[in-house]
Amino acid sequence: MESGGYFPILAKHENTIFVFCRTGAGHLGKNGKIAVLSSLDGLDLHYKGTVEKENSDIRNPAVLIFPDGKILLALYRYNAYNEKGMCSPSKNSSPHNFLFRQHGIL
Repeated sequence: MESGGYFPILAKHENTIFVFCRTGAGHLGKNGKIAVLSSLDGLDLHYKGTVEKENSDIRNPAVLIFPDGKILLALYRYNAYNEKGMCSPSKNSSPHNFLFRQHGIL
């Protein structure tokens, strides 16, 4: 399952389309993060940055773009890996797996 896919989230603000997609790992993987890209023409994507937390698998973004251009992201941190980096669901004991980030990347 390491090479599984992830569907991106698309959001539009004025004339800009934003893409939020998982990178850094397959379906499972400690290096998972969310990349943020943008496009003015719908053809060329420009890298804006990543949302990541060291040594955590960040996934499942939800996004809200406010009229002033600030972006609020809700993300899930899947922290269920053993010391060897293998998936171990019994290790996911943290009650604080939802992360919220605010960005002014417009």
